[in-house]
Amino acid sequence: MLNCEKATHLMSESLEHPLTFGQRLSLGIHMLVCRMCAATNNKFQFIQAALEIYDKRLAELAPDSSVALPHSAKAEIISRLRSLDP
Repeated sequence: MLNCEKATHLMSESLEHPLTFGQRLSLGIHMLVCRMCAATNNKFQFIQAALEIYDKRLAELAPDSSVALPHSAKAEIISRLRSLDP
């Protein structure tokens, strides 16, 4: 079974690329027994969804503009999410 540190690492990795079946299974089992990690994962998912909505709305407002959230800002947000303790 995963510990919380490894679970948080997998949560973070899942924001960047799909996890393997084994990773998803291990993470899912861990979150069934660890409420803190389940809450952390919910926060990660919420922030990721909010960023996607932000990007879409910004693109609608300024479709031919480079006003979108810079890649460096997205990377900084992901980096800070990774540093959260479960």
